[in-house]
Amino acid sequence: MVRIRKTGWKTAYVVVGWLVVTAVGWLVYGLGLSAPLLSVVGSVLFLALVLVGARIFRGQDEPVTPPRAWWRMTAKPTAGFVLGTYFALSLLWDVVLAILDPTGQFPGRRNADVTTVVLGAIGSAPLVFLYLNSSIRLVRNPPAVAPEALPAWKPIKR
Repeated sequence: MVRIRKTGWKTAYVVVGWLVVTAVGWLVYGLGLSAPLLSVVGSVLFLALVLVGARIFRGQDEPVTPPRAWWRMTAKPTAGFVLGTYFALSLLWDVVLAILDPTGQFPGRRNADVTTVVLGAIGSAPLVFLYLNSSIRLVRNPPAVAPEALPAWKPIKR
């Protein structure tokens, strides 16, 4: 299984993933499909991008070989609290927009009626739960950090 530990590669994964999700969104929009369907496709792709990233990203103190626990989304609790808060604010913003602009007439909100906004918010809700749950569990029961055996070919710096 692929594991990504370096920040540069994690950034590349996020940027390329975002570009792919955006390109697929433009393709679906270009095909003339409805805005709610576009919202569902975008939410599913984004959720898949985040969940795959959570499975393959590893922190510096995490073992590489074994899979993460099903509930674990980040290496450290702070990252999960930051991302959980971000997705909660995004969810809150979607709800506020659905209340204030049910017909999608605000500038920059092309065809974003209540259905579309609610479908988009449904994509954020699981991420809020997963990231905050992960961080709470990491705070309550921090994992034991065991040094990983270095491969035989890698020299040890002293």
